[in-house]
Amino acid sequence: MSKPDVVSIIVLWSALRLGFNEGLFLAFSAGLLMDNLSGSPTGLFAFVYCLSFLLAAYMNANADLESHLARFMVSFVLCISQGAVILMSRALAGPIGLGPHLARSLILKAFLTGIGAVFVIPLMDRFWMRRTKFTG
Repeated sequence: MSKPDVVSIIVLWSALRLGFNEGLFLAFSAGLLMDNLSGSPTGLFAFVYCLSFLLAAYMNANADLESHLARFMVSFVLCISQGAVILMSRALAGPIGLGPHLARSLILKAFLTGIGAVFVIPLMDRFWMRRTKFTG
């Protein structure tokens, strides 16, 4: 069963709310943490999440991403593109079993991540507003 990619949602939120340096640092740090926890080659997820941050920040600069549909679509596209980059890098390392089950799993994960983004980003905004209210 697929699970939503919560780190991808956090990277999307950072592209929407944080400055460039802070958001890119958060995406890179989250990627390194994912590399260490998943056992993938060091830097793979850091690279993927930094690219996702740049893509989301570019889309945010050129379009209004404040609606639920826009957040769903951007999160869906980011998750599909992240999966494609990770699959291509793993295919370069050795043979992997590509098939319809992999495509279904990636699409389901992207769909769940998009739905999660609709609910998680407003919660993160609420916590961020409480934090900035106290810190100034």
